[in-house]
Amino acid sequence: MIDVVILTYNQERWIDQAINSVLNQRTTAINRIIVADDASKDRTADIVQNIADQHHGKIHLLAQKTNLGINRNYFTAIQHCQSPWVAFLEGDDYWSDADKIALQLQSLSENPTQIASVHPVQVVDELNQNLNEALPPCRFGGQKILDPYPILSIYPPVFHTGSLVVKTEVIRQCDRTEFDFSPAKDMAIHYLLLQMGEIGVIPSSLGVYRLLQNSAFNSISLLKKTAIEILTHLRLHPLLHGELKAFHKQRIALYFKYWAHISAEPSLTHQLPAAMEWIIQTNDEEFIQSMIEPEYCN
Repeated sequence: MIDVVILTYNQERWIDQAINSVLNQRTTAINRIIVADDASKDRTADIVQNIADQHHGKIHLLAQKTNLGINRNYFTAIQHCQSPWVAFLEGDDYWSDADKIALQLQSLSENPTQIASVHPVQVVDELNQNLNEALPPCRFGGQKILDPYPILSIYPPVFHTGSLVVKTEVIRQCDRTEFDFSPAKDMAIHYLLLQMGEIGVIPSSLGVYRLLQNSAFNSISLLKKTAIEILTHLRLHPLLHGELKAFHKQRIALYFKYWAHISAEPSLTHQLPAAMEWIIQTNDEEFIQSMIEPEYCN
């Protein structure tokens, strides 16, 4: 059996499509759908409750009374899961294949050493127009995880949140409060999963990621976004070990090179003071020291 966690905040335009893409799955394995609404200011929670009322206990609305932030909302929802497996979806995305869950559970059943399953997703815009892009799982070592993106690509996830099916007991072990500040928490979680066990990959695209320019993360300045990602990586690094830690150190170096690249752009230099002010306000001495550490800039 599997539970599905849908994470949402101010997504009244798309939440019904997300929920319906789960309800349309051709499987009897879904125990219940937990929609974790992080104190939305629009009608998202009302829409979810209306749909839940039509499905007699299948959908559970977890309506946070105050805004917890992405990471706390994520792990609070996981605490409500009752099944051995859990799948994730964000409220502005959706699953495009009605056999997605069945295919992933079958693959995991056939490969009992795997702790999780992921797959590529297609990218669309706010109008659901295909952007002719895909987010494939990365490749790392013997596992099918490694960065396929250009060297200066910003925020390459290890795999997309909406593609993940994972053992519930395993994902609960990834609950780290040091990432509560970061909208890039899924990147950190995915690295932690990588060192906990084997992750299988379904080669077909089974879901859709909606790229919104005015989302909470995409609407902030490029420099501040990069600063957030660098700090997330630096807090993640001590938690890794072995070959994965060495690979991750290279990723940190790329982010510093990217920081130097964008902060020198004439069109972005006016954003630099605000971004640096944000870094200083974190009061993270390790981060500030690492900004000038030579080994990260080679």
